Order: sequence, then C-alpha cells, then structure tokens
Amino acid sequence: MLERIGRYEVLELLAGGGQGTVYRARDSEGGEVVALKVMHPGHTGEAQYLEALRREANLASRLEHPNVTRVLDYQVESGTAYVVMEYVPDVLSDHISPDSPMSPERVLQIARGICSALSHAHSLDVVHRDIKPQNILLTDDGTVKVTDFGIARAMEASTMSRTGVMGTPFYMSPEQWAGGRVDGRADVYSLGILLYELLTGSPPFQGQGMGEMYRQHLEDAVPVFPTELDIPQWLQTVVYHCLEKDSEDRFGSADEVLEALDQEVSVRVVTALLPRRLPRRALVSAGVGGGIFAALSLAAAALGASGGGTSILLALLVLVAGIAAIGATYGIGMWVRRRRRSKVWTSVALGLGMVAVVVGVLTFIDPTLTGLTGRVVPQVLGPEVVLEVVPDLGTTIEAPTGDVSVFIPAGAVTKPTRFYYAKIEEDTTPKLPDGYVKTDRVFDISILDDAGEKIEGPVTFDEPIEVKVGLIAQDVYLSGGDASLIVIQHYHEDEGWEELPTEVDFPRATATALVSRLSIFALTVKEPEVEPEPTPTPEPLFIPVPTIT
Repeated sequence: MLERIGRYEVLELLAGGGQGTVYRARDSEGGEVVALKVMHPGHTGEAQYLEALRREANLASRLEHPNVTRVLDYQVESGTAYVVMEYVPDVLSDHISPDSPMSPERVLQIARGICSALSHAHSLDVVHRDIKPQNILLTDDGTVKVTDFGIARAMEASTMSRTGVMGTPFYMSPEQWAGGRVDGRADVYSLGILLYELLTGSPPFQGQGMGEMYRQHLEDAVPVFPTELDIPQWLQTVVYHCLEKDSEDRFGSADEVLEALDQEVSVRVVTALLPRRLPRRALVSAGVGGGIFAALSLAAAALGASGGGTSILLALLVLVAGIAAIGATYGIGMWVRRRRRSKVWTSVALGLGMVAVVVGVLTFIDPTLTGLTGRVVPQVLGPEVVLEVVPDLGTTIEAPTGDVSVFIPAGAVTKPTRFYYAKIEEDTTPKLPDGYVKTDRVFDISILDDAGEKIEGPVTFDEPIEVKVGLIAQDVYLSGGDASLIVIQHYHEDEGWEELPTEVDFPRATATALVSRLSIFALTVKEPEVEPEPTPTPEPLFIPVPTIT
C-alpha cells in the first residue's frame, strides 16, 4: 500500500474501482483527515485525460452544498494524478442487502439529500453521470453526501475507455448506453435505479453480461415492486417515472423529483412499465399488415396506371390492402404507446385502411365511381355466331339482330377458317377518344383456332373483308344529317381506337368499311364542331363637342 502521496500521508485503503483507488489520508500540513482518490496509472500518461480531470475537478470544487462532498485539491505528482476530497466515514453500499430492504421512510430521507445535491450541481451545468451506492456517502448523523462529481465525464476523454461511454452498467441510463449526449435527466434515471435498489434490496436490471444489461435497460419493463414490501403507491410511481426509457418522459429535473417526494403525489408513468420490445403478435400485425398494404397498394397503382388488370381485380387488391392496413393498426398502436411516438401514425394507418376499404367496395359496385376501371373485358351480349369459311367461296356472316353483316370474299383466306361474331355490351368496351359517341352496334369479329379459342395477335387477309352496319334514325339525328360524321372504328390493344374509311349510304341506311384486320368494331358518330359565334363589333360612340363662340 502507498505510504505517502505529495503532502498526504496514506492511512488506510477504503475502496477500489474502475476509475481509481480511494484512501483515507492525512494532510501533513493541516492535519485534516481527507479522502484521497488516486487515478489508475494507465490514465495519467494521457494529456487529454489529465486536462479533462483538472477541468472537472475545478468544476466540482465550485459545488458548495451540504449534500456534496467538497473537492479540496487536485494534483499530478511523479506521474500520479489524484483528487483530494472531504472524508466521509460511511458509504451507502454497505447498507444494502437483498435480505433486508430499506424502509421507505429512510429511503425518502436519502432521496431528498441526493436530489438536493443533484439540483445544486445541475444548476451549475455539472452532470454526475455515475450515481450509484458507492458514490453516496453518509456522515455520522446520517446526512447524505454525493461524491465523485465529474470523474465519469473526465474518464470519457481517456483512450482506455474503449467505448467512450462511462458509468456503471447497473445504473446507466439508456442514452448513456447509446453514447448520446446526456443531461441531468440521466442522473434522474440513475437515481431511480438506486431508489429501486434501496426499496427492494436489488437493482431492477441484472442481466448476465454487458449486452444483456444494455438490452434490459433499453427494452425491458421495470419489474413491479413486490406487494409484501408495503411500499406506498405514490412512491412507486415516482421511482417508475424516474425510470422512463425516453429521457423526455422522465422528470425534467432533480427539483421535480424532490417536489414529488415532498408532496407525496402519484405521478403518471409512461413507458417504464411497458417493455419497448413489441410482442410477437404486434410485430406480426405491423409487419405483415403494413407489408401487405404497401405491396398491394403499389400493385393496384401500377395496374391502374398501365390499364392492366380488371376492375374486379383492382377492387380486390384495394379492399385487401385496406383490411391489411386496419389490421396493422394494432401493432402500430403498440409501437406508438411503447416508443412514445405521435398517435398520428395510428390515425393515418386506420384512415388509409378505411379509405381503401370504401374505395374497394365502391369499385366492386361501379368502377366508374372510383376511376379504377382497369382493363375492360368485353362482355358478349346475345348469341354468338361461328361460321367456317372456305377459300374459294364468298361468305356472308349475318348478325342475329340483323344490323351487322360481314362479307368475306373468295380468296380472302387460303385454307378453311372458322370466323366468330358476337355482339358486345357497349359499357364493357374501351372508352372512345373524346369527341365521339358510341352507338349500341359494337361487335367482335375474330378467328378461332382448332381448339375453339380466339387467335390473339394480328390476322391479315389476301382480300379485304367488308363490314356493313345498319343505320337507325338516331344515328342520322346525332350526325345532323352529315354522313362524314358517321364512322366505323376498330380497337386494338396496342393502338387503341382507329377510324376506318367509312362509306355512308343514307337511302339504304348502311355504313360500310373495308377491313384487313379483325378486332372489336363499333359504329360511332363524331360530335359536330360548334362554330363560335362571332363577337359583334361595337359601333363607335359619338360624343358631341361643344362649340365655343
């Protein structure tokens, strides 16, 4: 054991720790008994650390308060750095045992002393960073003395600190574990750990290893106080509120803790009793529900933009996405509650889900209400006609309704070919370009393969096919008697609607077009162009000028 450091005679070894060794010593000049904290030799060769220690010792020496141990001196001699402090004979850690928890009355006395010391230090922008039983000293009359202010902060400057984070794992706040910027609320958290230990005999988190300890402080709920200890409910809430996971949820200062202790009031506990790790059911709800909503929403948007998919498929996608979003609100709500996020996230998820469900239902009822018409699937209206055409014989296909005839001349096909005709429901065909009116004469002409399925893709003929559509009085009315406004159009997936050269014969009430490709056809009427009325030119205004005589 050391016998002397500078002018201080070493009398007794008191304690050792991660920062240094504490001795009881006597000042040979004044004869006063002091506590001598000798820092570990590994740190003393670092100029950055020594400067930080000097600065923190100077700050601590300004703390003049009945509940703070006085810092008397700081020196570096012969490569040894030490801090000289007021000697206090007893330490709180010697009074803690799992078998004999401290009475709430005594805990309150100690808590008030610590809060008073922290309040004074924080008012001078000094944060302790290492509140624990070993740093709480007790005088002969039981007065609390908080020691080691600033030592933990100085240790952060040492390269021997592998993480740059200092403190004692049992008592460190989540923000200290994360290596973030800390303020007085970190001391409030450590105070909560200490009060819990005094009341129960053990700290709340006792994980095996640093990793498990870190996870418990960050995620696990604070264990509830055993009922047999008969701890006042209001005091329990004060301790819990000190131990909120997020610093924003804790007491804002040591003064607020002291006020709650003095008034003996219950306070609202936010996250301390809620594990931050979400239950599996909540994770599944948020992850699966949110994932399904995002995936189906993107799929519906892509299909809607590209015109792919039917309206029924789009409605189903949107409806299921909405249900998934509503299902995700359970997990999101748990996340909001335990991580103290804004409740707007839950409202947004629920709102999106409800909107999607309504849109999906409306799309099922009438796609035009939501605009999710998707790719229109033509629906056959009435009987279908299938006729086999041979190459050497001209053949006419007559519609069962008598208003459409298709003439296939001899030589149009090179082998026997089965033609297909069917009237199409007007509302199930693709929309015409603006400026056209679709009549009810919409029909499909196709060729069937050997299996009776329509041949997809372009089909051409050696001779054009004549398509003749009967006219009715309404067609003449819509065209205003202008034959050039009545046109037959055909539709192709890649090209849309295209006008065909159409010959209109009003006396015979027919419109005829020659086609070389088969597809969906429609008789349409082009809307007449309205000539704007000329703006009348105002006549000049005559203003008589009086004659001066």
